[in-house]
Amino acid sequence: MIGCDNPKTIVPVKGTVLLDGKPLEGAAVLFHPEAAERPAVGITDTLGHFHLTTKTQGDGGRVGINRVSITKERIEPTINDAEEGSQNFTLVTPPRYASPDLSGLEIDVSADMEPIILEMTSD
Repeated sequence: MIGCDNPKTIVPVKGTVLLDGKPLEGAAVLFHPEAAERPAVGITDTLGHFHLTTKTQGDGGRVGINRVSITKERIEPTINDAEEGSQNFTLVTPPRYASPDLSGLEIDVSADMEPIILEMTSD
């Protein structure tokens, strides 16, 4: 049937994000499957833990190789923001991790996988 997924192509994925060895809270974690399909997304909690969602809350990520991007933004308001109704965002995470092509993070998602640790460095 067109548009329907085999449920076994999406499996639970959870893990922890570390920046310079410390848990990173409030980061967006995206797993980009090799096929041009919707990425799975998770947001880290205070301990840096995340659970991925592709279609329904917490369902996981697509089986197979996924390139990973991780971003966390800090809002840096300026005087003009109040007048213009806009805000400037600055990445807290190193810029290379914002791109699945440049991050160097790749995970082979499979059924019954252990929680993963995604480590980033500021260097």
